[in-house]
Amino acid sequence: MRSKKKIGRLLALFVLAALLTLPASAAGTTLSIHAPETLPEVGETFTVSVEISGNPGLCAAQYTLTFDRSVVACESASVGAVLAGTLSATNPKAAGGAIVATATVTPAAGDGTIGEFTFKVVGKGTTAFALTECVFTDGNGASVTTNIPSASAGTESPAGPTEPVKPTDPTEPEKPAEPEKPATGTGSQTFSDVPKTFWGYEYIEAAAAKGLVNGMTDGTFAPDREMTRAEFVTMLWRMAGKPAAAKAAPFTDVPANAWYRDAVNWAAEKKVVNGTSDTTFGPDGKVTRQEAVTILFRYSGGTSGMEAMLTGVYDSQFTDSGTIAPWAKSAVYWAVYNGVINGTSDTTVSPEGTASRAQVATILVRYSK
Repeated sequence: MRSKKKIGRLLALFVLAALLTLPASAAGTTLSIHAPETLPEVGETFTVSVEISGNPGLCAAQYTLTFDRSVVACESASVGAVLAGTLSATNPKAAGGAIVATATVTPAAGDGTIGEFTFKVVGKGTTAFALTECVFTDGNGASVTTNIPSASAGTESPAGPTEPVKPTDPTEPEKPAEPEKPATGTGSQTFSDVPKTFWGYEYIEAAAAKGLVNGMTDGTFAPDREMTRAEFVTMLWRMAGKPAAAKAAPFTDVPANAWYRDAVNWAAEKKVVNGTSDTTFGPDGKVTRQEAVTILFRYSGGTSGMEAMLTGVYDSQFTDSGTIAPWAKSAVYWAVYNGVINGTSDTTVSPEGTASRAQVATILVRYSK
């Protein structure tokens, strides 16, 4: 575990250095995307590659390959021959596309492939592939400016072209892009105040279908109301299958007949949540975004993955990263990397913002997919 953390810090420092360095002159450095002109049948797979020419020798590289998720799905991603042997992290299923990040002490020289991706056709239509969030650093620690004359490649299914859909950006506000919406299969409106036009309709419907959420006594859901600690723990307990705890939690503010008592007992026993003190839980307290994902992170096992290698990128991407509590940073970046949460804007993640009932329903459905 210690060696993994060292690798993560090394890669993060390389990429962060790239973000903070003035661009070097590399007019001859070009990136290109190679994709088939026509998509195969739905259910079949194909490959897409990203290639570099005029490579000055890369010590760090990070980029995102975007595409239309309603047409194709990325099954796997790798760094390619040029970057083989470097410290690398890939995420083919990130909310904004397929992410590749690498770092090396010895510059990776030569022209050729710096990314290979396997895609599966999931729907009929047209997609475009494009590169975003490109950061490249040479052996002197200077940023490499790249020309991207062929950064997009149109593909078309046998059914003929349709209007391309703009790829999802993982830093967009907490509104799911169309391809990410889960199907509920009901087609009906469960709650009177959550119409189909509401941004979180599909997620709230899915959460209700899974038994994670209940409405109010008047048939509403109150999607914009702030989530309480008791509500959040109860939703998580339902997702876990309503397990019974071996003993009661030592919280004096959780009555024996409280509707959330069983959930709190379980969460405290499993150390998923902490109390507001040794003897109080604070059931009516509001849940912040960083608290919500920290509780979920603990529930998932509390183990960081490849997102640790992108700490430097996220620290620079989110201008409010300094407001993330030290105890929550691993959980917040874990949630961002895995698409459990999005930023509240292009440059903010709002860790101290209070989570709404709609946002928490969205977070849990995304996690449980």
